[in-house]
Amino acid sequence: MFVCAVECLDELGCLIDANGISVCQPSPAAALKFIAQQIADRDNSVRSAALNTIVVAYHLIGENVFKHIGTVNINIYEYILHIYRNLYLLCFLMGSRSKTTPEIQRFAFG
Repeated sequence: MFVCAVECLDELGCLIDANGISVCQPSPAAALKFIAQQIADRDNSVRSAALNTIVVAYHLIGENVFKHIGTVNINIYEYILHIYRNLYLLCFLMGSRSKTTPEIQRFAFG
């Protein structure tokens, strides 16, 4: 079951990156709330995939991602910002034009 969740979250991150936040249905707010709930999962792979997807959304819509998610633990908020900054720096150092390619996301989380 965890493999399916990880693959779905990874694919959703790729879809958001390629097509924009509008791929989240029934609404971006509802989808991002559900994705944020997966950050509390006990499996590390699911947590990492959920964080990757949230970081991709954060790259596209910025601070509005937290408005869509709603109430979130301050540690999760800081963690998302930390990962986004590290990902941005890694892309800059590697000379990548795209800030959120799936290869770099997998590299950032192992």
